[in-house]
Amino acid sequence: MSWPRRSVALLENWPLPLRVLPAVLWSALIWLLSARPGSGSGSAWHVSLLLNGGHFVLFAGLAGLLAIAARARSLRADLLVWGAAVAWGALDEYHQAHVPGRDCSLLDLATDAAGAAFAVHALRALHARSPRARRGLVVAALLGAIAVGFSTFI
Repeated sequence: MSWPRRSVALLENWPLPLRVLPAVLWSALIWLLSARPGSGSGSAWHVSLLLNGGHFVLFAGLAGLLAIAARARSLRADLLVWGAAVAWGALDEYHQAHVPGRDCSLLDLATDAAGAAFAVHALRALHARSPRARRGLVVAALLGAIAVGFSTFI
């Protein structure tokens, strides 16, 4: 068994409160990062690219932690995990609309959704080793790159 599979299996065997705690802490991290006031001025493109890419990474992490907490193994569970991460992304964008110097962006939400999809497909590919899951992983990564690109340059 590969180390990623062993690591996920180890985490999935933790008691429920310990499996949920990392996802709760990760959600709090996202919320705290979103509460930071923006500068109000435009950033250089490379800074903007890094910040927009952070959405992908943060929500991939959240979806991965949620999937581990839920022991997601079915399509229904994967969709629930993805939906929960996207719902947190929507709430996060709403929250940002009320933070000075920040705004609510549908492109950021699309990037969040792509990151969550990437994590769900990564765990599916890890568990099932299916070509379909690996294709989904590539599609989610491409959609994330497109969303980050649009958020950065449009």
